[in-house]
Amino acid sequence: MIRRAASLLLLFSLTLAALATEPVTEFIGVFLQNERIGLVTATTFDEPAGRRTVSTSRIHALILGQEMRLEIHSESWSDRNGRLTKQVFLIESGGREQKVTAEFTKSVVKVVREADGRSDKKELPIPPGALIVEDPTVAAGGEGVTPGDTRPGDMFVFYSFDPLALALLRGESEIKGQIELEVAGVKLTVFWVRVTDPRGVTDIYTSPVDGGLILAKTILGIELRPLTREEALGNLDYVPSIDLATATRVRPDKPIENPRRLSKLRLRLEGGELPRLAGSAHQTVERRPDGSILLTVHPYRISAGEAASIDEAGKRHRGFLKSVTFIPSGDSEMTRLAIEILDGETNSYRAAHRVARYVNRLIRPNATIAMLRDAREILKTKEGVCRDYSILTATLLRAAGIPAKLVTGAVYADGAFYYHAWVEAWTGGGWLALDPTLGGGLVDATHIKFAEGDPEEAFVVFTLDGVKIRVLEAVGNSTGEQQR
Repeated sequence: MIRRAASLLLLFSLTLAALATEPVTEFIGVFLQNERIGLVTATTFDEPAGRRTVSTSRIHALILGQEMRLEIHSESWSDRNGRLTKQVFLIESGGREQKVTAEFTKSVVKVVREADGRSDKKELPIPPGALIVEDPTVAAGGEGVTPGDTRPGDMFVFYSFDPLALALLRGESEIKGQIELEVAGVKLTVFWVRVTDPRGVTDIYTSPVDGGLILAKTILGIELRPLTREEALGNLDYVPSIDLATATRVRPDKPIENPRRLSKLRLRLEGGELPRLAGSAHQTVERRPDGSILLTVHPYRISAGEAASIDEAGKRHRGFLKSVTFIPSGDSEMTRLAIEILDGETNSYRAAHRVARYVNRLIRPNATIAMLRDAREILKTKEGVCRDYSILTATLLRAAGIPAKLVTGAVYADGAFYYHAWVEAWTGGGWLALDPTLGGGLVDATHIKFAEGDPEEAFVVFTLDGVKIRVLEAVGNSTGEQQR
């Protein structure tokens, strides 16, 4: 959740710097429910080869009752046409630190991630003719989008690099044009650009006179507002009072009884398009003419007797056995531990349960770490949140020879739906969903699935902004007891 917001704030800090025409540091406050939770600073420099941008994005808030700090320091270089050539990021959170370097060629982004004494490399293909920019308000040809050279409805496609998920994301800038906007009780004429990418939607409102930022609204209800130097630097040691998990949860119209025992849940979702919500063996999605969505969650079930052996299960979906960034399933330590956990078990169903329950017992909750981490670092520290439980579980499953993928979505707990992550393991006839955070057993029907795959696919997708959830039916596991 916070990682999505942080990556968008970083993107915005680069946009902010691109608006400047001389080396002036800009200060932007990050607000949620009118309370400051962070600060963005950015400075751009014109150099002989092009432009260099230095920025810092900070978030300081509570999450699940724990104080969390995240800082992303970045330096970016662009040529005279506005095309990125290199970016370097230093990411710090919860006492952890990682460095990400991205070099942009015509065909690929060469990425190096350094953390915990290890270095990982990957290459991301660049689509032919793609515009790679640090500023999503840049039009084709490198010219900044201004009121004078665009018309409402104009669309510009761009790609940007997410250093947290190590992914190249496709986005669109849509010119909305000049509108009247009330800001702090004052009506102003502003120039509106809407930026959309897999992380969410950001509405940027700038001055039609000088292009200066007036306001930006992004995911999770977060607003970004310009600050003076005194306002920005005068209160860096504030004590946060807003809990991001609480502030971004979604309460349904009525409580759901015995959520961990549900085998089927029917919901009506209203007020959000949710384009990435899709049907599968886990859930059925019906999009209605009125814009609402009828969602029936019915997690895939199979018995141990019906499951394939590990050898048979591993013959399909071999892509989900591979080592990838954050999931080093080929690491010798992971292979050794997987063998130890299985202790000779060859049934894919029972083996998957053993791994998920092992991780559940091993890791202790720690919500102060707001970055994706390699499974080896998670195993070393034995702490984290749901994404860490899931990354380590998926790594051990793959190391054991069981195809596994990450899943992100929402889960019902304490009267509301919260952002969550779990895993799916291939057991020969289908993908079996397991929740290593909530006990390590099968998921219940309050798990709404939004994305799946490797980290760059599962962890860059959706928000529940503006969504209302109505409970239509809830069916219990063993008794068939219904709640309507």
